[in-house]
Amino acid sequence: MVIITQFGNGWVLVPLMILILYRVEGSWLSHRFIVIGVSIILGGILGVVIKNVIGRRRPLSAFREDIKDGKVSVHTVLERARKKSFPSGHAQTALGACVAVTWFWAGWYTPGLFIWSFVVAFSRIYLGIHFPLDVAGGALLGIVVSLVVCAAAALCGFV
Repeated sequence: MVIITQFGNGWVLVPLMILILYRVEGSWLSHRFIVIGVSIILGGILGVVIKNVIGRRRPLSAFREDIKDGKVSVHTVLERARKKSFPSGHAQTALGACVAVTWFWAGWYTPGLFIWSFVVAFSRIYLGIHFPLDVAGGALLGIVVSLVVCAAAALCGFV
C-alpha cells in the first residue's frame, strides 16, 4: 500500500501519464492531453480550497487526546497529521485522471484502470492517513470535475 498510494500523488502520476499519453498521442500538446491536465489540476485546486474551508483534521490529529489516554489506536504509515484531511487529494487525482483518460481512450483496460484508482484511494484509508469520507469526497470531486471538463471541452469542439 505504501507504493500503491504514490500513484495518487500528482508528482508521480502526472509524469507517468505524460509519458504514456505522449506514447499514445505522439505530441506533448494534443488537445486531449491539455483537457486531461486541466481536469486534474482544476480538481486539485478545488480540493485544496475545500480542505482549507472545511479544515477537517486527519485521523492521527483528530484522535490525539484519545491516543494519549490509551482509548484509541490509530495505525498510520508514511505521513503525519500536517495538512487537512477532507477531501483526499490522492483519491481526487487517481479517480480524476482515470475518468479523464477513459473519456478519450476507453477500452478493454478501462475496468482495470478504475480498479487500480479505487485501490489507490483505499490505500489512503488503509495507511491511516484519511477517513473513509475524505476518500469518498476526493474520489467524487475528481470524477465530477473530470466529467465536467471533458464534457465542456467536447461541447466547445476543443477535442
